[in-house]
Amino acid sequence: MQPNVGSVDRWIRILLGVVFAVLALLGVGGVAGIIIFAILAIAALATGITQRCSLYAPFHINTRPKL
Repeated sequence: MQPNVGSVDRWIRILLGVVFAVLALLGVGGVAGIIIFAILAIAALATGITQRCSLYAPFHINTRPKL
């Protein structure tokens, strides 16, 4: 699969992933909040680091600049 996440989108995802991870580590929202924030953190960091979003593919969304 080709990378489809541009640099601005990538850094926003990484920043949100870090914020969600901190919220999970702080225990915001109890056990359910920890689980939800941890899942969101993993998803945001994974898509930001790999520059691939599987939800973009079916809709043919690509935020990377055309070369």
